[in-house]
Amino acid sequence: MTTHLEIESLADDNGKSLFRSQRVKINGKEAITPLKALDTTKFRSNTKLNKNAYGFSEIYRKIGSDKINQLLTDADEHDRYSRELTRIFNRSHSTDLNICVLKFSPNTPNQFPSRSDIELLTDIAHSFSDITPIPLPGVKIDKTNFSSYMSYLQLCYDTIEEFNNKPIMGTIPRLPRELYPKLLDFYAKNQITSFCFDFDGRTPDHLKLRPIIRHLKTKKILEQTLIYGINAKPGKTLKNINVIPSKDFTAYGFGLDILGENHIGPKGYNPNLQISDDKKLENRKRIFIKSDYGYYKTTTGEEIRESYPNDTAIKLDDMLHEQQSTLQKLFNMEQQSLEAGKIRSDLNILDKNETILTYIEGKEYARNEISRFKVAVKDASQTTL
Repeated sequence: MTTHLEIESLADDNGKSLFRSQRVKINGKEAITPLKALDTTKFRSNTKLNKNAYGFSEIYRKIGSDKINQLLTDADEHDRYSRELTRIFNRSHSTDLNICVLKFSPNTPNQFPSRSDIELLTDIAHSFSDITPIPLPGVKIDKTNFSSYMSYLQLCYDTIEEFNNKPIMGTIPRLPRELYPKLLDFYAKNQITSFCFDFDGRTPDHLKLRPIIRHLKTKKILEQTLIYGINAKPGKTLKNINVIPSKDFTAYGFGLDILGENHIGPKGYNPNLQISDDKKLENRKRIFIKSDYGYYKTTTGEEIRESYPNDTAIKLDDMLHEQQSTLQKLFNMEQQSLEAGKIRSDLNILDKNETILTYIEGKEYARNEISRFKVAVKDASQTTL
């Protein structure tokens, strides 16, 4: 039988925004939100992060029918895949909360995983998670296939429950907004109170999370839920400007408790811009500066040196001279985790007439989001969708 997630509300923003802090307890481990997930696939044996950045570790994998069939029929390949995930899993700290999110990659547009697929997927997710997330189906969901999707969810839930000692996390793909209540009611019926929202490579805003937040508020269970988001797009990274706002990180202000990594490349690139491949790569290599919440191109060397933080364990010159972007991604995870910790700390010492938005106002590239934070909290106080 599933173990229920213990969630304790610690602090909020006094009704001024949806920023909040919670204590989450799972089978002897605990963490306090807001949190930034660290993608352990990016960890290197010779690269360390600031020790205060650890706390929530994430493994994300897309897995298709052909690969699943190989894992089901080839014992050697199954063992190799298991050893690879174990190595990645062991990179996390022993006190970290761990999650392994799997996304099925179908061969045809409406292909849901079979029963044997589901058994394998849920076994993998369960083995490498403290909270077992239901695998994402990788299928575009609408009214025409929603009943098939719900049948898939029920089978996933039943399969996990056959042999389970952990909480289950409900996954939420992009849906037509009219379908969210039915999905959330299914999770509520099964006492699932933690959710993984897949932004699917899109930028977070209050409209994407609004139907979820408002429904949970209407059912009077918002305070007992944990909301984790993955694949949030940081902004227009290909835009040919030195600094762009970090629109992924500010998702906490729309009700997110844990921000995962984005594992999906840029969408909607306009070929008429005629940017060279080298320029596109240059524009994508950006680092998060927490003093103003901007993503700076790594080619803006002097500008970065002036604001480069002294609490990072990653040397600037090492990052600027690497051919790939691994150190850049590690730096961003570390710095966003530390900044989530700052928000967490500040929320827990707010007086009743204070708001975390005063702190956010001091971040040059986040100021435009403040009005949207206020709209989001107003929406959450309404009782109809």
